[in-house]
Amino acid sequence: MKLETLVRMVLLLLVVTLALPGFAQMTSPNPGIFQSYSVPPSSGLGLLASEQGKQLLLRSPNPAALGWLMRFHPDAVGQYPVLPMLQQIPHFTRATATAVVGCGTAVGMQMNLEPALRALPQNEPSVDFILSGIAAGKDLVVEHASDSRGLANGTSFGGLTSIFVHRDGAVGCYGGTDFEVGNPFIPSPFSATSMMAGTDNPRVLADPAAAHKQFVFADVRIDNTGAGIGLRRTPAANFTSAVTCPAGSQTFLQGPTCLGPIAILVDPSLNDIADSPSIAQDNRTAGVGSGFLYVADTSFGSGGRSVIHLTACKPTFATIADCSKPVIVSGFNNATQFPSVAVVQGGPNAGKITVTYTNNSFNTPPFGFNIMMAVCTPAALPAAPTCANPTLVKTEGNPMRGFNGDLSNNPITVSTIPVVADRTDAAGQTTFVVWTNCKVSPVLPFNFSGCADSDVVMATSTNLGGSWTFGNVNNTLGTHEFMPAIAIDSGQNIVNIAYYHTADGDPYKNRTIMELNQIVAGGVVVLPPVKVTTTPDSTAGDGNSGAFSSSGFLGDNIGLAARGGAAAGSSRAYVGFTSNSRLGTYAAAPLIQNTEANNHVSRVTY
Repeated sequence: MKLETLVRMVLLLLVVTLALPGFAQMTSPNPGIFQSYSVPPSSGLGLLASEQGKQLLLRSPNPAALGWLMRFHPDAVGQYPVLPMLQQIPHFTRATATAVVGCGTAVGMQMNLEPALRALPQNEPSVDFILSGIAAGKDLVVEHASDSRGLANGTSFGGLTSIFVHRDGAVGCYGGTDFEVGNPFIPSPFSATSMMAGTDNPRVLADPAAAHKQFVFADVRIDNTGAGIGLRRTPAANFTSAVTCPAGSQTFLQGPTCLGPIAILVDPSLNDIADSPSIAQDNRTAGVGSGFLYVADTSFGSGGRSVIHLTACKPTFATIADCSKPVIVSGFNNATQFPSVAVVQGGPNAGKITVTYTNNSFNTPPFGFNIMMAVCTPAALPAAPTCANPTLVKTEGNPMRGFNGDLSNNPITVSTIPVVADRTDAAGQTTFVVWTNCKVSPVLPFNFSGCADSDVVMATSTNLGGSWTFGNVNNTLGTHEFMPAIAIDSGQNIVNIAYYHTADGDPYKNRTIMELNQIVAGGVVVLPPVKVTTTPDSTAGDGNSGAFSSSGFLGDNIGLAARGGAAAGSSRAYVGFTSNSRLGTYAAAPLIQNTEANNHVSRVTY
């Protein structure tokens, strides 16, 4: 063999080996205590576990910061607190917010009351609403979002998750009497003297049934005593009362009165770390499981093992005794993350629970992220649901984040996170799973700088995952589509899918708008996208860049909720997302202005 030929073969072998995903992941890209795991933590926990998170916690006046340091950076506890503190934002009291007429189509409407002076980011909002919950045609809209003010404001906002409410019946979307409140501390079940703050992954679910009429909130709770998923329920009547929930930005002491006393910790653990909760409800009025709430979450355990747990709770839970013990739904998969849970509401499989998640298979063939789904059967509480072995939806060979880095040419980090919904059909049900993938392989050939073109793709099944049909939601050439959310409007039986879309003609592909696609009742054909917002928003220009985010300030998810009647024009979809459309004013010499991240909402009527 000629030397030249041998050299070429060796070089080719080296290139192929380096390009293999399994080889690329011999060293984990995860920060801090998550380095032994082959799946990434959520962006919020990833930030706290990182070096920049350590510096934030060392300088935070929040009393929860020391517990987070003890969990994420025990070697740095002796340094706490470090001066100077984080730049303080003065606590403010605002009787009313500036009234806004309508939702707006340019960039949506800001849902928090944070002043522009020395602003800090809010992101990954979850949204839900009670149709005509204020008055006829006027919806009660609630967002639950991550809020960095909890790091800088001490106890003004509790932890790092806050709740934002529109309840002004005089304004068609939201306006003058909106209020915001930090999600309060929950007593630790592991220590009589410890209180656990909201840490990340906020979720909200509206329960409009007349017997309940409430909102349920879930978020991650972590301190030095343990971890779990905080679960809180609040009567909708609290939110419409200006006495129980005063207008404006509520104080740390007002929050427990407004939100009520009922809050528990599900999937509790002394040592494991809960992450990435998803919440769904069985809306049926009869049958085993009717009315039940289901919480799926990731449990990061010892030895680099992560599994998916599922917990069932009564809709009127008051204590942990009203919930089942968590059950593992991910079978023998032990490198799992990002669960999504849904419930079949009608047909012969009514009450069945579907849970999707990702399972890393980069170290064993077929290389990629396995999109998995488990089907569970409800049981009478306190028994846990019983779950069949999970089955493969699809092996995603070109997943996002964790192993492939960011979107190219911009700082946005995106994960392949499958989200699931079950539509009731005339003869049964159709299960929809959507996620983000990379159209252009990020590792072959020589492309190590991120994904050049991400898309939103879909799988559908009419037999609860026995077989799947695959297609695209949006795969526009030359733009990024990412971070989808899915919601089914049972009134018209329409599937709604919302996501970020980078603006056409933007060479750097970091200016985003929000788009929404629909699938009509009984079908699987995706209709052309509706532009929910029309003015491109630059996610790269936030004035807090590099300090408060590990994910381009977008977090891991957007929010989407849809409800309405059977007639066309009677339904609404609310999209919750992060926007940097407002200029913040930062305390410097001289004062400077820059865009800053806020949680927003837009409404689509159809």
